[in-house]
Amino acid sequence: MRAVDAAEIFISYSRRDRPYANELVNFLRAQGLDVWIDDEIATGERWDRTLRDRIDNCKAFILVMSPDAEESSWVGEEIDRARARNKPILPVLLSGDVFFGFSRTQYDDVTGGRMPGPAFVERLRGLTGVVVPASADETGAVQLSTFDGHEDAVTAIAYSPDGRLLASGSRDETVRVWPATGGAATQVLHGHADTVWSVAFTATGRLLSGGADGVAFAWQPGTGQADRELRGHTDVIHSVTASPDGLTAATASEDGTGTIWPLDLSGPSWGFGDKTGPLRAVAYSPDGRHLAVGGRGEPHLRDPRSGARTVTLAVAETYSTTGLAWSPDSRQVAVAGEDGQVRIHDAATGTLVRTIRGQSGRIYAVAWSPDGQRLATAGLTGVARIWRAHTGDLVDTLTGHSGRVFDVAWSPRGGELATASGDRTIRRWKA
Repeated sequence: MRAVDAAEIFISYSRRDRPYANELVNFLRAQGLDVWIDDEIATGERWDRTLRDRIDNCKAFILVMSPDAEESSWVGEEIDRARARNKPILPVLLSGDVFFGFSRTQYDDVTGGRMPGPAFVERLRGLTGVVVPASADETGAVQLSTFDGHEDAVTAIAYSPDGRLLASGSRDETVRVWPATGGAATQVLHGHADTVWSVAFTATGRLLSGGADGVAFAWQPGTGQADRELRGHTDVIHSVTASPDGLTAATASEDGTGTIWPLDLSGPSWGFGDKTGPLRAVAYSPDGRHLAVGGRGEPHLRDPRSGARTVTLAVAETYSTTGLAWSPDSRQVAVAGEDGQVRIHDAATGTLVRTIRGQSGRIYAVAWSPDGQRLATAGLTGVARIWRAHTGDLVDTLTGHSGRVFDVAWSPRGGELATASGDRTIRRWKA
């Protein structure tokens, strides 16, 4: 058996709460804390003896409270061992009621899958002796500003090509345009009759939006007027993207089809799709040579001129695509899934290069940084994460939103990104 590190934090939870426990581990590790969870028990080790030794040598014991955990005999055994060894027990309430015997113990309310607050993290640091390095502010993400004005969940965001503007879409059926540095919205665009699920800028600063009403709009910069309505889909438009030259737009719809739209009105639109199920994401490569498409079927690449399918981004397991992002050099494409994973593929061959396993539940969006070094993901549990693109290592966890994070976007100027949330706000970060 490997040596036990006395500075570790032990997490006690029910097997049915494993997705949240894994999310909690990632969150705490991103704060510089050393956490152990029982999926790290090596083959051949005695399960009960390993748990006992880990509890005996930990500096803090986190209890994830839920009805399933309260009924778990293993969780009960772990609590008893922690109490017998006088370990500090820090409960978090995931669901149900506070456990009997803990009603007078301070706990963090994490119902809905939220992460614990700053005071909880600071107490863990104090118990384990972890000190935040003086350079932490230079490497960790720092919140710069909050955009507040939407009347419902913010579901989509995008930066303008020059990085000076930020556009957002919402369940309140509006598109809003903001100064990227913060402040009130300068434009509120009306036209959609349902949730706006996607926004994108063209290279010339034209704004595109697509929504649950099955309509996409092209908005003239500065005027707030829609100069073209892109109609033809019979169901929700999940994604809209602009070609690098700004001449065409592509949309992906729940109706199982995608459409290429000429924005200069020079010709008719035309569709593509294999009728294998809904299409959820579409993205032009930066060099304009490929169109990545994802949905319920296999994610794949198409020729944006002919619509022909060219490369399949195949993996062994079946999953649904929820987001797509290209590396700046157009050599790789990141595919986010509702299974909480991001798969990075080689664009030339479709080969799986790397898998990032880091969110519990659906990943709503993935974005590649302008320098190609990092990926950002937006997730179901109210946090966004930053990863090293070349290794898949977790760099940072962005906390502060009180609702799901639906979208994430990097500023083209670099070093900043924005997150959009169900709590009706957008947050801007230095990262």
